[in-house]
Amino acid sequence: MTTLERLHRKGLLDRDQQGRAYGYRARVTKAETVLSFLVDELGPLDGEVLDALEKLVSERRRQLEEDA
Repeated sequence: MTTLERLHRKGLLDRDQQGRAYGYRARVTKAETVLSFLVDELGPLDGEVLDALEKLVSERRRQLEEDA
């Protein structure tokens, strides 16, 4: 429970009271968590890698828009 409470205070979990207990659920998806981790790890190390990733994301968005 301590871990869940800490994650809730950090804004990573939502909490609802269910009777005398709390129910927790994630605020972010797994994909958002992975992306956030990658950006945090690469940010200070390699701007070129971030630029390449940004280009790939833009290309993928365009493909998705064309397919829709």
